[in-house]
Amino acid sequence: MQKHNLDIEDLFKQHYKDLCHIAFNYLQNVRDAEDIVQEKFIALLHNKKLDNITNIKSYLWQSVKNACINKLEREKKLYRLEESFFTNYKSISQEEEMIRLEKQLYLHKQIDLLPKQCKKVFLLCVIEGISYKEVSKHLEVSVNAVKNQMKKAYKILRKSLNNHYVFSLFFKKTEYRGTLN
Repeated sequence: MQKHNLDIEDLFKQHYKDLCHIAFNYLQNVRDAEDIVQEKFIALLHNKKLDNITNIKSYLWQSVKNACINKLEREKKLYRLEESFFTNYKSISQEEEMIRLEKQLYLHKQIDLLPKQCKKVFLLCVIEGISYKEVSKHLEVSVNAVKNQMKKAYKILRKSLNNHYVFSLFFKKTEYRGTLN
């Protein structure tokens, strides 16, 4: 394992800057580019089958490229949701905006009240836009366990939000200020 860590460190020193440039070309955001590259190196560090990768530079480049494309796709979906929502609310008054913000705050509080594992799964799937399969790998649980936690979260939220307003979720990753714990 020690040799594996040294190899990753050498790879990081050799390729980090170039991979950040590649990611930046896709994302046009330095922080996001650096985050994706760091995530890929962390994934590589946890990959026990490092010896099975024949061309590590190509593997890293492709991993970063795919992660960037996935991020852009998630952002595009969120943007379309927000656009459709906000076109309906372009001419709202300040009072209506305050009500909307209060409802959003209430929703965030209800999410924070979800059971720990249920909240973690919900945030990863809905807020971060990660697939059930990826969440199951990340949390080391079955895909069915993720689905069950999502059903549970929606059921709890539907019940708690029923009296306040029609339950609909449209989030920006940065809008939710809670934590995964």
